[in-house]
Amino acid sequence: MFATGRHHVDVGQIRDNLEIKSYMITSNGARVHDLDGNLIFAHNLDRDIASDLFGVVNDQSGHHY
Repeated sequence: MFATGRHHVDVGQIRDNLEIKSYMITSNGARVHDLDGNLIFAHNLDRDIASDLFGVVNDQSGHHY
């Protein structure tokens, strides 16, 4: 099983290159894909929360990483 904060596309490429059939838990647990790469679980950040967070970042001066 692969479990990572990375995007499922990146992990899927690694999994395919290694020729490993495995579940993937990606995006810091927000996505789970089965052995064939099918999405079986997703938990999205609520749109209002994402908008509020985006506003906080844009209201700050300086560099953001």
